Amino acid sequence: MTETPKNSWEIGSDLPLVDPAEDAFGYAPFASLLAKAIVDNRSPQGLVLAVHGKWGSGKSSLLNFIKHDLKRLPKDKRPVVIDFNPWWFEGREQISSQLLEQFSAQLPDRLKHLRTLAKLVGKYSKQIADTAADVSGYGWLKKPLAWLLGWIPGLKFLAEKTGIPSIKKKVAATLKSSGKRFVFFVDDIDRLTPDEARDFFRAIKALADFPEVVYVLFFDRDEVGRALTTSLKMDGEAYLEKIVQAPFHLPAVDKGQLHQKLFKGLDSIIDSKPMPFPFDQDRWAEVFSDGLDRLIKKPRDIVRILNTISVAYPPLAGEVNPVDFIALEFLRVFEPAVYGSIRDAKDFFCGLPTQLDHKRAAEKNYFDKWRDSLPDGSREHLAELVGLIFPKVSQVLDSGMVSSSDHSDWRKELRPCSPDCFDPYFQFGVPPGHVSRAEIERIASEQTSDGMASLLREAAGVILPDRHSKARDLIDRLRDLDQLPAAQASKLVEALVANAHQLLRKEDESGGFFSMPNRWRISGLISKQLERLPAHERQALLSRLAEISPGLWSLVDLADDALQAKRDASKAPRAFLDLEDGFAEAMAKAVGHRLDNASLEEFMAMPDLDFIVHRWKQWGNPERIREVFKPMVDDDDKVVALLDKFVRTGLRHSGRQTTETYRLSLKPLAAIMDIQAMEPRIRAIQSRSDLTVRQRTATKRFLQGLQALAKGQDPDDLRFNDDDDT
Repeated sequence: MTETPKNSWEIGSDLPLVDPAEDAFGYAPFASLLAKAIVDNRSPQGLVLAVHGKWGSGKSSLLNFIKHDLKRLPKDKRPVVIDFNPWWFEGREQISSQLLEQFSAQLPDRLKHLRTLAKLVGKYSKQIADTAADVSGYGWLKKPLAWLLGWIPGLKFLAEKTGIPSIKKKVAATLKSSGKRFVFFVDDIDRLTPDEARDFFRAIKALADFPEVVYVLFFDRDEVGRALTTSLKMDGEAYLEKIVQAPFHLPAVDKGQLHQKLFKGLDSIIDSKPMPFPFDQDRWAEVFSDGLDRLIKKPRDIVRILNTISVAYPPLAGEVNPVDFIALEFLRVFEPAVYGSIRDAKDFFCGLPTQLDHKRAAEKNYFDKWRDSLPDGSREHLAELVGLIFPKVSQVLDSGMVSSSDHSDWRKELRPCSPDCFDPYFQFGVPPGHVSRAEIERIASEQTSDGMASLLREAAGVILPDRHSKARDLIDRLRDLDQLPAAQASKLVEALVANAHQLLRKEDESGGFFSMPNRWRISGLISKQLERLPAHERQALLSRLAEISPGLWSLVDLADDALQAKRDASKAPRAFLDLEDGFAEAMAKAVGHRLDNASLEEFMAMPDLDFIVHRWKQWGNPERIREVFKPMVDDDDKVVALLDKFVRTGLRHSGRQTTETYRLSLKPLAAIMDIQAMEPRIRAIQSRSDLTVRQRTATKRFLQGLQALAKGQDPDDLRFNDDDDT
């Protein structure tokens, strides 16, 4: 049994590194140099080193590397390492007292023979506290340092009132004779409030002037400088210069090293989940080099984005395009406002630019304002990056620039610029009703046509909030199956033909001027799958379905396509171009015979009844048509229902107003009834008060059609622009 690959990127990897062997950014050599300087300096007198770097640049990892090198020194050269993080404490009293506490505590606990030094440090601290309180007015120093005296063993017995210089001299002498160096590591100084930062550096300045004591401080110089300026009301940078003797900056990280860490992490995440198509290396190179690269500035950026993708990608693996998903996650993490502007405007970003003249200016105005809202300094490259994800943006902003990408492949490649694929990118999971890649694969792998049909019918029962069925989306997505084996394609064709009339509803056709009729949507999928079969197998399958399939509605359409291929090959699906001579006529005849034997109930269950009756009249027995529909024609209530089956809806645009229109196919109705003799009955029915708008308009169109016939016009080619259709 093959094991599923595991995601080797573990969230939480933002913890600082400890072992220099794990160094990915070239910090270890610099850490070794600083460690050597700390121990080799012959006579440090309150030496204060500072390492400057931005948040997330790796200061804490460098700190750990220095400690690692110090701990590996021979015991006689190994300094006493003291960790202090002022961010753990609240208020200036705790910061100052804890600084002294950590130093004093290390002496007796780690080196028992230094108890005398501990007492001296404690006493020196008390004197400093008293003096500092008297001179500076900061009485708060007395309390924590007095408490410290009682905490260190033996210090409470020291009562002599020795002056500060004398005690300092004793402390210095004892430190020098101890044979040890003491190294304070202080991190996260840039997280302190301005007043806390001020008090910390005052404590360093007043209490750290000991020989053999080295302070190594890690902070963002700009942040701390601003904090000190705010609190001291003076130049914070100048104040730091008086305290820090040796400032260093974190080594610059090579861009290539950042990239390698990112790529290695992405590989471990993406490779752990299967993709439905090969990873597009060329497109990734374009998206990364032209946009994503500029969003990475420091090592923590790599950790943040990998942590995010490691959580968000696995539930969507196989449902999104990895290149687009990574790019959008970069925007979500580093440019959240840009991400939000896309998430909330699906209709603007998806698809192609509008072809309607009255909407083109509004669309251009929208994207101009959107671009102007992008951050200064990064506006152009962000607009370019978004344009790579959503080609419509570049095409509109660049005034008609044509995308090199074929939009017909967007859905197949699961790209967010396809309206069908947009939602999962912004919902951290497959949204309810969305057609997942797993569902497509399930249908494709079903072993029987009945199994495929069951899944199709199940989708037909799922109605989405905008009232269209999930089956419509499923049928559209199945068109992407261009690698389906011939045997499976044959089963899918059989399932579609048998159930086509049950899969889609009138609401599945609604969608504006460019909506696709249900019959075209299904016949297009059937034709695409027929192309997977060799010509002789295709012909045999169509012949068999024409004889036995219950899907008469779909069979009529297929027979019509076959005849169309003989009339005008340029307008026919490719699946019907290489069939034998006479096959189309034989198939139409077989379907016509099936129609002659169908029941009224079967016909009334079919969509596009006008299309069916028109072909039935040509291929079957015309007399049988009136015989089948006579029960409907003889009953006025049933006549209303019959007229409704011959109504086609459309949209009419006037200015900014769009209204629904109705057309009645009168010529096919003439095959069912004597339309001239029906005129008095239709007029009587029209006067009824219980008719719907659609039914009333159908009766009106019937009478208008008769008037057109009387004038020698084709009633089915006329467009009526009534103002009272509703």
